[in-house]
Formats: sequence, C-alpha cells, structure tokens
Amino acid sequence: DWSPDVCSSDLAETLLRARGVTSLARYPAALNPETVFDPAERRVQADAQKWARESGARYALTGAVDEWRYKVGVDGEPAVGLALQIIDLKDGSVAWSSVGAKSGWSREALSAVAQKLIRDLLASARIE
Repeated sequence: DWSPDVCSSDLAETLLRARGVTSLARYPAALNPETVFDPAERRVQADAQKWARESGARYALTGAVDEWRYKVGVDGEPAVGLALQIIDLKDGSVAWSSVGAKSGWSREALSAVAQKLIRDLLASARIE
C-alpha cells in the first residue's frame, strides 16, 4: 500500500543511506498494522522502539506527516509538511528533531518536494 507515511519513510531511509548511514533496519511491517513513521497509537511506536533496542540499534528515526498533497487551484502546487526525530534508544531521549514545510511549482512532483524537504531537515542532524 502506498501512503504518505510509507513514501516519506522510504525517502528518509534512502537519504540517510546516501549520507553513509548503512546499518539501517526497518521495523517489520508484519509487526505493525499501522506505519512506524506516523503511528495512530503511541503503543505502536513504543513497540517499534523496543524491537529496535532488542535488535541492537542505538538510534531510531521517527516522524509525522502533517501535509502531503497538491494544493487546490489552477496550478496545483505540491505541499509537504514533516516532523522528524532521532531517538536515543539507550534512554529514550530525543537526540535531534526538526520540522519543516515546503511547497513547489505546479510542474514538480510531490515526492520531489518531499525529498528536498527531508534532505534539508536531515542536513542539520549530526550523523556519524
């Protein structure tokens, strides 16, 4: 199934890999009826973080999609709004967070605008 949550998490994963973060693992979809990126219940996110800790992960990327659409009107510009967080799984603290929104021109793809926004947001994260 395609959804803004899945698409945004795919983009974030790809952009992190492009920055050299290669030891990434995704919470198995079979364990989650929702999405990890914007879970409907906090329990789902807590379960995902528990799974990540037990798998030996140090950090978890989580986030929320606030807007993912083409604006209504003649031009139909793409608009994206996201919030991202990197959680330190040792103690559950937020190691980094950022929010942002971006719109594009009428001929731009929504996913292209989202990719630019996620890249801009992750640029401020100190990733080793």
